[in-house]
Amino acid sequence: MPVEEALHRLDEILDRSGGDRMAESSVLYSVGRLEAMRGRFDEARVASARGVKILEDLGHRPQAESARGEDFGYIETLAGDLPAAEQELRRACDTLRALGETGIFSTLVAELALVLCELGRFDEAAPFIEESRTAAAAEDILSQARWRIASARVQADQGRPNEAIDVARQAVAMLEPTDVIDIQADTLVQFARVLMAAGKTAEPARALERALALYRRKGNVVSAERARRC
Repeated sequence: MPVEEALHRLDEILDRSGGDRMAESSVLYSVGRLEAMRGRFDEARVASARGVKILEDLGHRPQAESARGEDFGYIETLAGDLPAAEQELRRACDTLRALGETGIFSTLVAELALVLCELGRFDEAAPFIEESRTAAAAEDILSQARWRIASARVQADQGRPNEAIDVARQAVAMLEPTDVIDIQADTLVQFARVLMAAGKTAEPARALERALALYRRKGNVVSAERARRC
């Protein structure tokens, strides 16, 4: 659903929630991500912080840490503050690891690995990729795709271009049947970087064009502009 339509629908859901605080926290989680997509980072942070606070007040610690890591990791990545994104994701992963939670952990630890790749710290990313691979359920398409694309970035940095491209293609293909078009687009951008590292010329441009079309369809103007500049 495009950003503007989604925000309108969320307002309607909140109006009908009847004071249900769990529903409110879910709405605020989504609002945070959507506001970040259109570059309203202060509004995104406020919404996400409110959602996390509700979960903490209700005693839902794993959900609160998951929401904090997912939302703030995403918001700060889009805002261009990768050290802040790393900090939020590390905190969430440390907490979920200690609690023995694996479902959300497998996705967040893959996202942490991708942030480290963006920071050029590929050696540090490798253990987190392995944690995601080990924890991810076979049917968890998101985690399976995200650890693969992170692994492809590391392999490309290690001078293993053919392996990197094969794994990156797997990640892209896994997400194609889904409707998470924003993640599809991000994975295509990562795929383009793997291809560029391998010295490819025409194929990275095609991957970026596909990503740009998906970002525009979603209304993610921040990521669309970033993809356009790649």
